[in-house]
Amino acid sequence: STFALSFYIDLSNSSQRATKRTREVIRATSVIDRVARDLSNAYLLARSEEVDPLSHPWFFVAESRTAFDGADLIKFNARSRPAGEGSYHSSDLSQIAYQVAEDEGGSLSLYRWTSPGTPINFEPGFPSIEDDRSHIVAEGLESFSMRFLDEEGTWHPAWDSTQMVESGELPIAIEIDLAMWNEEEENGWEQPSSRHFVRQVVLHQ
Repeated sequence: STFALSFYIDLSNSSQRATKRTREVIRATSVIDRVARDLSNAYLLARSEEVDPLSHPWFFVAESRTAFDGADLIKFNARSRPAGEGSYHSSDLSQIAYQVAEDEGGSLSLYRWTSPGTPINFEPGFPSIEDDRSHIVAEGLESFSMRFLDEEGTWHPAWDSTQMVESGELPIAIEIDLAMWNEEEENGWEQPSSRHFVRQVVLHQ
């Protein structure tokens, strides 16, 4: 009876761990799908050399607030369909921003902000998470970061289309990396390392 009970407990624990892992994969995949869909629609019109970057309404900016190996804040122009599709008079342009904020328990929440159209000029900084146009995309993240691939094949932890090397350019691809928060309570045993979910998005526009 003792052996049978022990076997049943081990089997039950294994089943619970498998269920937790499956739930973790579904949540992480859902978050990455949402971010990747927006990033794949990133759109930027090249500016003339004589135009001041800060007066150009088209931008793609990403930087880090808490991430060590990439950007956890990003703001860019996007369109929901390729140019030339749909009604000539309808506009599908928008501004989109993603950023993370730390919760009381130490985990991170990912916020998405969006505004229709393009601004008159580039507006430095990132929108507040308290803005009515911001909403939570995901909670319970341990980490969230992005890297950016240039035409030379080099990955960068940040990007700024308004300045320096990346002036007026989009990255060739973006790598999204996130890990879910480990909700297990400390019980004296070594906790398993977090699983990172990674996807690369190629920018076509």
